[in-house]
Amino acid sequence: LTVGLLIGFPGAILTAMCSYGPFNERFYYLGQAIDILTAPFLAAAYAISFLALLNGKFSRSTQAMLAPAGRISLSNYLLQSCVLSFIFTGYGAGLYGTIGPALLVAISVSLWIIQVMLSARLMAHARHGPAEMVLRRITYGRTAFRAARETEASA
Repeated sequence: LTVGLLIGFPGAILTAMCSYGPFNERFYYLGQAIDILTAPFLAAAYAISFLALLNGKFSRSTQAMLAPAGRISLSNYLLQSCVLSFIFTGYGAGLYGTIGPALLVAISVSLWIIQVMLSARLMAHARHGPAEMVLRRITYGRTAFRAARETEASA
């Protein structure tokens, strides 16, 4: 965690400075090279932090909070893709390239929090998410799906 943060975080700051900050466009490719070299360290630090959170003092409550979103991850992925496509592409708001990194992080984190809350509400009333339901029907077929439902109902 420490090594990942000590290498990855300064690398991310330098990358942002070369892409958006005080350095001019001559340093853009240097920033990209720094990003390629340091991003894996920052990603590892994020993963280690997340695993520590899931195995620490608040592990059960954290797992309970995130489990519904994990159970319908395909639906969440598709919803996130649709929302962000609408925000950033031409058939929506067309904001690609017009907002800074801080607002982009705020949008992404806000969307994730909303999805975690929506996932918990949906999973309180349903066994699968909408995309997972379609995938199950395609994978198992209609008769296999009904047979599985009838088996669950009789149990």
